[in-house]
Amino acid sequence: VKFYARKKSALLSHSYYPIHLEIQLISLLRLGNGQGAQELLLKLRQKNEELNLPAEEMRGCMRDIANTMLRVALEMNIDAEAVESEFLQEILGVQDMEWAWDYLKNFAALICRRSSSQSDEGTRDVGGRMLAYVQEHYCDSSLSQQELADQFQLSRSAVSKIFKSAAQVNFIDYLHLLRVQKAKEYFDAGATNILEIAKKTGYENEITFKRAFQRVETVTPKKYIDAARDYFR
Repeated sequence: VKFYARKKSALLSHSYYPIHLEIQLISLLRLGNGQGAQELLLKLRQKNEELNLPAEEMRGCMRDIANTMLRVALEMNIDAEAVESEFLQEILGVQDMEWAWDYLKNFAALICRRSSSQSDEGTRDVGGRMLAYVQEHYCDSSLSQQELADQFQLSRSAVSKIFKSAAQVNFIDYLHLLRVQKAKEYFDAGATNILEIAKKTGYENEITFKRAFQRVETVTPKKYIDAARDYFR
């Protein structure tokens, strides 16, 4: 899926823009959820400012966010050439980060307004509620498309279609991305018991967790833990 093929500069990025939040931002933009997009951008800003990043790393993070929004804009046939030229060039030398974050907020608002006029409101609402349900219940190992179908009184095929339209990835891929990101947050905070974290993030056993983690991160959980320990030492 092209939008989450974001290049990783290192095993552990200094900036905070995890894959599951990129997917969430894309979903909010496509659903036309302007308030949700603004809240997510604020969360990303606050988290990165807490990290006291060097200016160049903060710019790199904002470029990644801008590129995410540009891809959504292009998918929706929004002419974003001027935005791309202005933002991605100006951000290279800007010292006022307030300007850059405001630019991102305004661009998100533009996309959401356009999305709202293009999409069916009923489908957007159901898709958004499905995403919220998964984000709330991801740690339940029994979570499945059938559970969503029962919860929203829809067929499994309808759930599959609506969920993919909202998230731009299928249900199982989104669930693995979300669970692995949550596991990484535990590891970054100092956790080292792989089986315990596997169970906390919705996996019934260590083998399934390791397989999912390596597929998403291209490294084993142990290697990630070792790298996190070295980084935060």
